[in-house]
Amino acid sequence: MINYFNFKKFNNKYLITNDLGRYLFADKKELFSLINNQVDMNSDFGKSAEKNMFCYNGSPRGFAEKVKPYFRDSKNYLFSSTGLHIFVVTKSCNLKCVYCQTQNGNEIPNGFMTEEIAERAVDIALTSPNDNLSFEFQGGEPLANFSVIQHIVEYTELNKRSKNITYNIVTNLTLITQDIVDFIKKYNVGISTSIDGNELVHNMNRRYRNGKGSYSDVKHSIELLKVNGVRFGAIQTTTSNSLPFYKEIIDEYISMGLKSIFIRPLTPLGCANKD
Repeated sequence: MINYFNFKKFNNKYLITNDLGRYLFADKKELFSLINNQVDMNSDFGKSAEKNMFCYNGSPRGFAEKVKPYFRDSKNYLFSSTGLHIFVVTKSCNLKCVYCQTQNGNEIPNGFMTEEIAERAVDIALTSPNDNLSFEFQGGEPLANFSVIQHIVEYTELNKRSKNITYNIVTNLTLITQDIVDFIKKYNVGISTSIDGNELVHNMNRRYRNGKGSYSDVKHSIELLKVNGVRFGAIQTTTSNSLPFYKEIIDEYISMGLKSIFIRPLTPLGCANKD
């Protein structure tokens, strides 16, 4: 018997997947044998297909009993209420990165979240039955609307009741000041930023709107965070500019005192779709 599955062609192979999170690559002959319920269960493909629950011997009831724990595990997230809430506090940004996902290179209205909308958003987030919530501030460049971030955090602290809230700002770090650092320390706000590599690579990818590179300002801000004991993490977006400088990218992360590197592949959205 055949279990439900999806398939998609990749070059000369077919990727087949099922609702249990299992997958196999099959050639055309193997795929057609599965579709037509003619799999040789003693073949290598047949054994793999049965092991990964694409097909089975026996009754449907017996198969249902076999896959029940796997299906339950794959859907376990349904018993957890929403924990992450993202506040896009502005669409405005002072950088024009070559791969920006939120902009396509054209001028856009500089929308800023108001305090009224911010409070309504917090009220909605706090209705989650989850007692442990994470509020993340994004943009554009969210620090361009720092006053609303400040208002959200202070309003949340007054109304969170017994909930445990963590805060994180996703920022390019070019607008950070000592006052902002003091606020971040007071409420233990996490910082996530982008460091694409050494000065050459970073400035090729992440420039101000006037064409100036942002590396020196980001590095100065990182030093400010470190002096004040503020935790931060970074991601590295890999473009064609990055590939020849793999060693320099790693060295840069080490020199900044970072213990890990999150490598993000380029996403063909916004500016990256044409650049």
